[in-house]
Amino acid sequence: MRARLLTLFVAASACVGLAASPASAQTTVLRGSLTGAQVPTGGDADGSGQAVVVIDDSSNRICVIVFVQGISASTGGHVHKGSAGEIGPHAVELNTPQGTTAGAGSATCTTEPPAVLRDIAANPSGYYVNVHSTEYPLGAVRSQLSAG
Repeated sequence: MRARLLTLFVAASACVGLAASPASAQTTVLRGSLTGAQVPTGGDADGSGQAVVVIDDSSNRICVIVFVQGISASTGGHVHKGSAGEIGPHAVELNTPQGTTAGAGSATCTTEPPAVLRDIAANPSGYYVNVHSTEYPLGAVRSQLSAG
């Protein structure tokens, strides 16, 4: 699992172009361990996953790498605004993880409004990553974000 997280971090770092960022730029790295138990409406008990979020304030870019396993076909993924146990609005649209129940992944890099990115970086536990599936349209797996 550590090797998978390292790979996700390297990919996310490359997405935002950290090597090209000025020394004064702030880069925030957030993580989350996705499970079905964290979905307030009841997610997939067999599902799990990892998410790495990298925010680069110099470019107003956010990159989100998601890997999930043990869920039926993914139908979408999002970063939502909301505390643990809450269902909140979409903050960042993610590419749908592609693969099988053995493992599916996605990488999304997008430019977002600076205020949204500052809020996610300053208040990661107020945001969560949610991956939807055909069987669990409100969320198969979910994780609140945390620093580092």
